[in-house]
Amino acid sequence: MPDICTQGNVDDSHRRQLLTDGKLPSLDHPQVTNHIGVSAILITQDNYIVIQPRESEDLHSNVNSLSASVSGAVDWDDYADSQSDLVLKDLDGKKCLYSNEFLKSKTKREFIAPDRAIIRECNEEIAFLPEDLRSVHLLGIAREFRRLGKPEFFYLIDSRRKIGYVEEASAEANYRWEYGGKSLIVTPIPTEPTKRAFFLANRMSDPLYNEITQAAFYFMLRDLVRKNPALNERWGKNFQLSVLESFGIKP
Repeated sequence: MPDICTQGNVDDSHRRQLLTDGKLPSLDHPQVTNHIGVSAILITQDNYIVIQPRESEDLHSNVNSLSASVSGAVDWDDYADSQSDLVLKDLDGKKCLYSNEFLKSKTKREFIAPDRAIIRECNEEIAFLPEDLRSVHLLGIAREFRRLGKPEFFYLIDSRRKIGYVEEASAEANYRWEYGGKSLIVTPIPTEPTKRAFFLANRMSDPLYNEITQAAFYFMLRDLVRKNPALNERWGKNFQLSVLESFGIKP
């Protein structure tokens, strides 16, 4: 996102103020735009993660970096049409309607606008339909410091499809231009919890991934540790502290 100049001073910007003061404004502050981001890491049925190489010159952020499987923003229609059927297109261009009740079955909780947005983004960027998704799990919410404290919703998506289908479908996606016409990057992810934890930690600190995707790996790692008693017992608080410190966060 380009810098927003402060009133009466073209050499100053809100971003520069944030980086100088080290403080984020509240979400209702006039400096903050009404913008909510969504990002998801998708795991295929045969245990691959999908990564986008963001190389299109038409992108305005995180260009030339490795990015989450799917990312985007909550549109106004995701709110305004929240009680209406979600209209998506299949690979043949046919319109398909999905009720909120069906979409809610993917999240298994109260359905909110960012949920609708990430499912829509799956269709736009990798040509997935809701029936291709086993579950859509909200991992956490954070604010992006470098973009005026923009809220970002992070998801883990378990797919019913294998990697071969992902590669074929993404080649037909409407927004495939975002990865510069290149193929998605697919990597096998370990199923054993300890190996998966190190897999995520290594990518969380890899500078090839943009900061939003590193944060997505952090939320995946945190979720894994919380749900696995053996990992909690082995690492406990010290492990959590080491993860936080790698992000420069004081617990």
